[in-house]
Amino acid sequence: MYLSTTDTRKQSLLQALRKNRGIVSTACTSVGVARRTFYHWLDTDPEFKRSAQDLQEEAIDFVESKLMERIEAGAERSIIFYLKTRGRRRGFQEGGSCDDGLLSDDALSRLGSPYKGMTSRFDAHLHEPDIENEVFEDQEGVDDCYLTS
Repeated sequence: MYLSTTDTRKQSLLQALRKNRGIVSTACTSVGVARRTFYHWLDTDPEFKRSAQDLQEEAIDFVESKLMERIEAGAERSIIFYLKTRGRRRGFQEGGSCDDGLLSDDALSRLGSPYKGMTSRFDAHLHEPDIENEVFEDQEGVDDCYLTS
């Protein structure tokens, strides 16, 4: 099968994208293709676009594997980042009001100390008139009822 010069350049660029983990600028520079040309090919060649998207997914898979390595090593920031981005449906989220951003006791218990039991203490503060003026201790990473870091 005969490949045109353009097809050959596209294949070279796709190989460079794989090598450079999907970083378009670096891949384009390495094979002498303008970024504008890359985006033109994305717009006009569905097969090229599918291949480029697959390579982007591979790059994300690679980065996720590195994140998991950090999580397995116990890196707290990596754990928190993962929970903020992938654990939202289980109650791990940041910001919002106490009504919509409240972490469940179950979600907090999975974080471990010092977060365990924060919602029940906060709920007691909200609903018990006799402790209305009680001041809660500040705990790193917790702002009243939701995770902040």
